[in-house]
Amino acid sequence: MKRSVVLAAMMMLTAACAGTPSGASTASSSPSSSVSSTVASATSATAAPTSALSSQSTSSAATTAVPGTVVYLPQGVYFQTAAAINATPWLTSDEKTFLVSELAHYQAGNNCVALSVSGYRVADLIDCQIHFGGPSGTCGPGRGGVAILWGKVSGTWKVVFVGQNTPMCADIRTAGWKSTIPKDFFGQQCLEKGSNVPVDYKP
Repeated sequence: MKRSVVLAAMMMLTAACAGTPSGASTASSSPSSSVSSTVASATSATAAPTSALSSQSTSSAATTAVPGTVVYLPQGVYFQTAAAINATPWLTSDEKTFLVSELAHYQAGNNCVALSVSGYRVADLIDCQIHFGGPSGTCGPGRGGVAILWGKVSGTWKVVFVGQNTPMCADIRTAGWKSTIPKDFFGQQCLEKGSNVPVDYKP
């Protein structure tokens, strides 16, 4: 009986919110404490994470998200324009401002660059990939990309680390990051000096 109720609720949400990420969220009271993960799938830049069993609207769910909640977007949410970023209900205003500036920075000379957000921790972390498209103006086959972790340090969003390989733990600390990093986020596994074995990041 319980399973049929859950399935029915999920079917109704799927019909009403096609393309909207879903998952049961669990939050902690502080971004620096350990949190249970929300697993969500995403298919559009305006999709908002929400509980599969909640009757809340997606925008309401986004605005009431508790700091420290971790959300995974396994398919990635792609942004290639400032308008797409600004239209996303689950991003805060300061996150939008920061991502728009980052997109403009990476698109300088190549408007095919896109950002792909694969996860975030409410209020302080964004896990992303930067995809470099074809020659400027063509947006043909990709030319690779890099992973990037953005974090809010002392009240300001900044790049914590960017690259293609496992980062050095010391570099993350040098960036000022003083909290844990959720599982599977870029930088959650890092290398201590003199070792080639990745370990969980510790501030």
